[in-house]
Order: sequence, then structure tokens, then C-alpha cells
Amino acid sequence: HATPRKRLITCGLRFEAGKSLLFGALGRIDFLEGPAVLANWFCSNGVKVHYRKTEGVEDYIYEKAGTQFLYPPTDFDEDFDKRWEWDEDEVLIRGDTWREAVCDVGIAGLGWMSFTVDGEIKIRVVRPQNIRIYKRPPLLPYEAVYGVARYSGTRWHNNYKARYSSVEKRIQHNRLQHGHRDQEGPFPDFEQTRLRKWRGFIQ
Repeated sequence: HATPRKRLITCGLRFEAGKSLLFGALGRIDFLEGPAVLANWFCSNGVKVHYRKTEGVEDYIYEKAGTQFLYPPTDFDEDFDKRWEWDEDEVLIRGDTWREAVCDVGIAGLGWMSFTVDGEIKIRVVRPQNIRIYKRPPLLPYEAVYGVARYSGTRWHNNYKARYSSVEKRIQHNRLQHGHRDQEGPFPDFEQTRLRKWRGFIQ
């Protein structure tokens, strides 16, 4: 179910120390230290993404794995914590701009996150043993201009996309005009305004 069958889904969030993003029950990214950042997650619609405190996260995963709140896996197994051996790695991320993401960090076959950072942060990536993680230049570096989504505990809501479809089209158009990494020049005024807004939101 982690293999995309439809268009990939994504949402932005304010990611801060002491929080974790769960890709179902089979992978997670913990924010260990550093200033709050803008992050966007990307995955298949067959992966339930959950955002919560890192404290107690392992107990939460064991309790909810295989339910409608946390999948894959799709079936609960009482031996879930014994079936899997886990690997974890710490990753250091440095950036100096709110204009674009500095990197993607992902779990092979499950999903990835892009990070828009002004400073230095440390994260921890936890996944089943022998599953590869990667750090690469961002595939979609300008997702931060879409804003952050509100998470209700079970669903993600991005009112910006719902309410401003005309601005959405303008952003798409200006990405083609200004968004290529090999081009230089200022962002459109409305994108600059949104970036200032999110920078203030982070601080």
C-alpha cells in the first residue's frame, strides 16, 4: 500500500523540536534539536501520516499500528514489536534561506520530507532494518510558499489551497518563470509576502 496508485499527496507543517512525523507504523522522523522549520511531507495515499510528540511515540505506534489511525501495516499483529528490527540514523541539516528547501530526507519505499531551514537542525530517521534512507537535493524546493496545513489529529487541512485557487495558478505560472534552480532573480511579490508571513510564523 506504500506504492503510489494515485498522485502523491503532500502537506506543509511547522516542524519543531520534540515532535515526530510518522509514516504509518513503519517509519518516522524525529526532530531532535534546533529552531522550528518549515517542512513538507510527500507519500502515497496508502500511507497514514501522523504528527505528534516524540515522547511516548513508540507506545503509540504499538497501540495504533494496523488500525485506521496508523498504516501500513494494514493488519494489527500482537507481535508487531518483535517482528521488526529497527535502524535509526541522525541527520544534520543546515540552511540559510526561507526561499526554498535545502534538502529532502526520505525512507525508501515509504515517503520523504523536504526542509526549509534558516539555521541548523538535527533529526533522527527510524525505519525497519536494512531499509535505506537518503538525503538529496530537493525535488520540489518551493512547496513552502503553499503554507502550512492544520492537523486535527486524524486529517490534514490546507485552507490556503482550498480558498485561493486563483493564486495557486499564479504560483504555478511563476514557478515556471522564476522557480528553476538555474535561474536567478527575485520571487514574485505575492510569494515574497507569503515567505515573510511564514518566517514570522516560525519565529
